[in-house]
Amino acid sequence: MLSILYASTTAIDFDDNALDALVKQAAQNNAKNNITGMLVNNGELFMQLLEGKEEVVSDLLDEIAKDNRHTNVTIIRKKEIDKRECPDWSMRIFTMKLSGDDAIEVFHALPEAMKPDTKTIFTSFATISPYS
Repeated sequence: MLSILYASTTAIDFDDNALDALVKQAAQNNAKNNITGMLVNNGELFMQLLEGKEEVVSDLLDEIAKDNRHTNVTIIRKKEIDKRECPDWSMRIFTMKLSGDDAIEVFHALPEAMKPDTKTIFTSFATISPYS
């Protein structure tokens, strides 16, 4: 299996309804293709983890990179895995700008199967801004 972790910059304003629609569609498509993962949006950036068969995940990433709702798609980590870190999530999103205690709460809400370094990446990511 392949695990890809990428970040990108939002190119449009995502309100709660737009984010909900994005995640709902992604969850449906991912479930059909046996892809698991999660998404974090801090208002300006996205970070997403995708897990599944190598060809399927690679094809999905190609499609994601073409999506005009975000720019600057940057792969942070790409590796072969034996075990999923988000085995029960076809897609899950965290959408608030986090800091301090909020980040700790999200850290503990992540799947038990998720490795500590991945949890740290996600909780740290949610607190940054590219414009700070």
